[in-house]
Amino acid sequence: MDGENSFHELSVKLMERLEFCAKNQSLAKGGYVLISKMSIGAEDYFLVAVVTDVLGTAITETYEVVDSMHIDLTQLRVVGRINLTEWLSGNAKYISFLKGNSDVSKYFKEFIGCNDVHAVSAESKKVVEVLKRFASSLEGKTDQERDTIIDNAFSYLKELSVSKRALSLDALANHVYPDDPETLKALLGSDEYKIIDGFIPDGRSINGLLRYEGKSKHWTLKFDRVAVRSHHLRYDQKNRIITLSEVSESLHNDLIEVIGEEEEDE
Repeated sequence: MDGENSFHELSVKLMERLEFCAKNQSLAKGGYVLISKMSIGAEDYFLVAVVTDVLGTAITETYEVVDSMHIDLTQLRVVGRINLTEWLSGNAKYISFLKGNSDVSKYFKEFIGCNDVHAVSAESKKVVEVLKRFASSLEGKTDQERDTIIDNAFSYLKELSVSKRALSLDALANHVYPDDPETLKALLGSDEYKIIDGFIPDGRSINGLLRYEGKSKHWTLKFDRVAVRSHHLRYDQKNRIITLSEVSESLHNDLIEVIGEEEEDE
């Protein structure tokens, strides 16, 4: 922001854009918009937050209890953050949500230019991949303990997805592995994955924490972790052979029909 495009002028233009986006959503609520530019370390950020005033109480000089309107910064409705340093360097991932409620997230995402469903799905799948990798890499843990970590992660992410709340990597790491959250957080934010928090987890993508699928030229297989732990699915790693049990009656009949046809051809 130079002299020609001052912070004030930019703020006015942003408010005009936000007003336009909000008008296109019939249920959009009012509020105040807080716009701020800040620096953390060597990186510059631009923050936009929607806040509202709430009715509280106050005590006057004569010790009377009266109603008092105030802005409650602990109940921010939505906060969007733009990493200006990443944006100027050409990095495609420079927008994140620090907080977002479902009633404002739609038009707010449109306002700051972040409404890519495919990007959310891709980020969610990366979170799933990291969590699986992390659980598998833990030394001294039993299979049951690893499964518990994955189950807790799934429940947490599913709750965020259903309630339309944005993901925080800090909160995720502390919830999934409170014994050493920094290790998990480092993997989530590593150069290999570069996961940026602030998005609402994609429900279909996070199902991958509990379910697996694979296919070859002639078959497709889907199963969950319970199938492996209960030995309904066994895998011979050396010969790469999968053995299934508890085959349904209908599939059993279909297989007998196919095998019978092959035997007649012979």
